[in-house]
Amino acid sequence: MYSVSDAFHAACKAPGRQFTVKAQFNGDTVLTASNILSATVNEVFDSSDGISIGSTCSSHAKIKLMQPETRVALGGGYVIPYSGLMVAGAYQYVPLGKFYVADISGKDDNSIVEITAYDGISKLEHDYTPSVNFPATIAAVAADICKQCGLTLDSAVTFPSHTISTLAEGNCKAQIGWIAGLMGKNACCDRYGKLTFRWYTATTITAGRSDQYSGGLDRTMDGNVTIHSLTTGTKDAPITAGSGTGITSMNPYMTQDIANTVYNQIKDTVIAPCKLKWRGDPSVEIGDIISATDKVGAQLSVAIMEQEMHIGGGFSMTASCYGKSDAAVVMDQRPSDAKLEKMYSGLTAAMQEATSLIAGRLGGYYHLTFDTDGFPTGWVVQDTPTITPSTRMWIMSMGGLGFSGDGGTTITKVALTMDGAVNADCITAGQMSAGRITVNGNTLSDFFDVSIDDDGHPVVRIGSSASAIVLKEYNDKIAFCDPDGTILAYWTNNAFEIINLKKFRIGSLAMVVQPNGSVSFVGA
Repeated sequence: MYSVSDAFHAACKAPGRQFTVKAQFNGDTVLTASNILSATVNEVFDSSDGISIGSTCSSHAKIKLMQPETRVALGGGYVIPYSGLMVAGAYQYVPLGKFYVADISGKDDNSIVEITAYDGISKLEHDYTPSVNFPATIAAVAADICKQCGLTLDSAVTFPSHTISTLAEGNCKAQIGWIAGLMGKNACCDRYGKLTFRWYTATTITAGRSDQYSGGLDRTMDGNVTIHSLTTGTKDAPITAGSGTGITSMNPYMTQDIANTVYNQIKDTVIAPCKLKWRGDPSVEIGDIISATDKVGAQLSVAIMEQEMHIGGGFSMTASCYGKSDAAVVMDQRPSDAKLEKMYSGLTAAMQEATSLIAGRLGGYYHLTFDTDGFPTGWVVQDTPTITPSTRMWIMSMGGLGFSGDGGTTITKVALTMDGAVNADCITAGQMSAGRITVNGNTLSDFFDVSIDDDGHPVVRIGSSASAIVLKEYNDKIAFCDPDGTILAYWTNNAFEIINLKKFRIGSLAMVVQPNGSVSFVGA
């Protein structure tokens, strides 16, 4: 939290509080509220996937201003917006970040312009070519990256004595994120633009019901999230600490000892996923945890993962505390299950190449299921993020694999049972090879085959290759053939023709063709 006086906090709570705005450009020119029409700052500490360590998220600002007579040079410059609050008869200003101008838009004469600017994290996007020798301390690597990227490192940061033996492949942003992860923190820029590292910290700031806008508190997840485990390392060599709901954060520099230390720093952190629209306090920073009162009077621990501050005709804030939206980030799993989750993620990538249905291009939500002791019992894939009476879902357990169309109340189709039985009603085949299907020990393709003749017409054959005669259906006839394919007789739509006849039996009589071409009827 940015340091301000108790009087400042009290003035923020006052019903008739007075705010103003100013902005300093390029370290010298200051424009006040007469020229700054509005300013919106969006601070980001974590991704919308949920609570994590090792995040390096960039914040940005949008400022709409009227150019003074002596125009301010904006292109390639930077800006520090300030929020001013009237305290005891004078405005006290709080900086809201240092942002580098990336885009300028305005009218033809550019008298009124809007700039979009990003903080120093945006400078970390290029490749890292170290000028330090390895092994190197994380402090030395962080300082080297800041020097290369034109950032100032917060002098208050205390680095643990961790050493990186061999540089892993990754740009400057990735390296800073991995260093932050080794510290059990996230990386961000402070209000003056210095690179710093912090983890979620409780504050005394409260957002009571009178501080919230109507309907401004929206719970985005039932219950709280409490961190009980950490899974880190790499996909090929995962490292775990603790057990239960946890954080997953890939880090090639992580060791088991460091993971244990980090876990002890972050364990038992409790957050209440929600979105909060309130009157705000400009001293609240990303990484702070504030207390918000819900409609029944309960106090929610709101971790500021992202917040938007708007100044212009007043001051307001929208804070976001994200819960689980991706099982790879925050998982209701034991650490050993997180290793399986990583394997599942790799499998999902292969599925995406194979079929859009499985890949989730048509939507889908996957999660593991557990018993009361926390052991995994199966998995569920459903078509809605939360279960409703109309949710369609596949459920896998020790009993088998089944489909439900009513949110799991009833299983309408059982595709696979624990004893190995497969329900053919649940099978929809794209292409199946008859050469791989056996019936009573015989290969299906040996006595049933579909092929294309020389005229491009399908031919269906019934009969084994060991049979004396087989039946074939051609495009224009049904024929009896010998094993070599020679037609012996055939039906057309208006005739039956016998090609090679020695005897034709009708009841007790047989019609026999004589050598002289005549036909005799004899007893069968």
